Amino acid sequence: METPVSEDIEEKIKLDSFGARTHVVVLRKERFAFDTTEIRVPAITHFKFGIKIMQIGMFPVGRRYQINIKTPEKQINLVFRTYLGIGNNYFNWLFEALVDGIWLQIGERLFREAMDLVRAGKAYAVGNCTINRQGIILNQDTPLTKKLHVIPWADVSYEKKYNRLVINSKSNHQVWANLYFLDDWNVDVLMDILDWLLQEGGLAELENINP
Repeated sequence: METPVSEDIEEKIKLDSFGARTHVVVLRKERFAFDTTEIRVPAITHFKFGIKIMQIGMFPVGRRYQINIKTPEKQINLVFRTYLGIGNNYFNWLFEALVDGIWLQIGERLFREAMDLVRAGKAYAVGNCTINRQGIILNQDTPLTKKLHVIPWADVSYEKKYNRLVINSKSNHQVWANLYFLDDWNVDVLMDILDWLLQEGGLAELENINP
């Protein structure tokens, strides 16, 4: 059984089922590092993470774990791979420990910064969605249509799927957006904002702010 880690992480790790623990990852209050690449945690503006099943044809052969962190100047990409179930427990533990630490050290700050923008009457964008005090603007760009849709908060619904966050209009089912955890930056920040606004009473606070 692996030893649990806190939000501060300094571990020698391996990158795949058959590798050795020769790589070093560090996550502390002021720095995030992978081997010789290091970035300042307060400068981090974006992150994304997720797990993808690797297949050959219809047959699953392993898992790919992805964590990306970036500042305006630099990016760190962590990718772990398991094959045929070998090392699943280790990489599940490692991935969850890093994701928990990233949220505590980085995600909570980005959530607060995003909400400060919205409270101040400004906008916060994630992928093809932009939120403000009035609701969500969806940039729907598909082979069949390219259009901006404004959805007031009272008309917004959302659902977390295995690999994506889905945002819909309650009144018009043709208006929707997919935000993919492995492709779009800061989807987890947006998801936390939606939880706070629509599930935890935060929308009442926004509505009481004077223009």
